[in-house]
Amino acid sequence: MKQLIIGIICVFLFSSFGLGQERASEARQKLMKNASQPAVSIILTGSQKNVSHVVKEKIKAATGKKSKAIKGSNAYLGVYLKRIYSSTMDVYFTLDKMGSKEVPQTRVNLFLSTGNENFMDSGKYPEVIENAKTFLEELPREVKIYELELAIADQQKTIDKTVKDYERMGRDSVNLEIQRVETLQAIDQNKLDREN
Repeated sequence: MKQLIIGIICVFLFSSFGLGQERASEARQKLMKNASQPAVSIILTGSQKNVSHVVKEKIKAATGKKSKAIKGSNAYLGVYLKRIYSSTMDVYFTLDKMGSKEVPQTRVNLFLSTGNENFMDSGKYPEVIENAKTFLEELPREVKIYELELAIADQQKTIDKTVKDYERMGRDSVNLEIQRVETLQAIDQNKLDREN
């Protein structure tokens, strides 16, 4: 049963990767309630909670540092993220809830700064912005994998609970059968006692 579920999920997973590839783009977005700053953005299908977890884990894996909450954003200050830039920088990201309850979407805004809130844009740092786009374009696959892992874990819990219930019913069935046999023996014994 578990292999069938995993097989179906894998077919869905591989078929969905080629469709509707999300593309990152450069835009100006609000950061820390200030004026808009240059950012690289991508819209992902997935709940804000799950997208946030994936982004945090991806940046943490690349930098070795946890984020700090700074005025509505997640910040990684003075980090070395060599996949994007060859020097230390400040990395900020914000999430905007989009879509509907049935089809949740989340926009990820990635802000890159050389420090002191000097934000990078494609005019001065075209290679860095392209690297950031590539970095973000890996997220749709990672979010889908994470959400599928959560779904598999939920299904496994359901399967485990069902197996326990089935085993309990099997034990109850054996106990009922023993009681039935004992009751029939008691009835037979009672009949014998009455005849004697």
